[in-house]
Amino acid sequence: MPGAARSTTSSSAPCGSPPPTLPARSPPEEVAKIGAHLLAYLNPDGDAPDEKESRRRGLRIGKQGVDLMTPISGLLDPETRALLEPVLAKLARPGMNNPDDPDSPLEDVESESLDRDALAKAAARDTRTAAPRTCETPRLGRSAAGVDRRLAWLHPARP
Repeated sequence: MPGAARSTTSSSAPCGSPPPTLPARSPPEEVAKIGAHLLAYLNPDGDAPDEKESRRRGLRIGKQGVDLMTPISGLLDPETRALLEPVLAKLARPGMNNPDDPDSPLEDVESESLDRDALAKAAARDTRTAAPRTCETPRLGRSAAGVDRRLAWLHPARP
């Protein structure tokens, strides 16, 4: 019904849900709730980091230890995280790109040519946690840059 407010007005609207409508005469509390809902709808990621937060972003690579391992720490800004997450979702999922499994798929998980049964079997054999799967992903990026043609789909400029 046009002009009627929805009964559920919260400040954390689910992404993609339409904003509520505002009746002609609404109490200020209802207007504030609907305004918060509308703001959450229009800006689901929140405000951009301010200058102080932007200066905190960065990655620190520590000194390599005698075991040849290197500590890494840091903070990612929202844009960098948004760029990194889809890559990790494709490359660091269980069963994908496992250096210890020669039958592990190395192609785009969204490719029509990917054998889904082979991926499921590779995922069942994959004992790695998310941390080592994520750690191995940058090596795959190097391969995609030209060393390994099977991963050329990672680089947008490559055929």
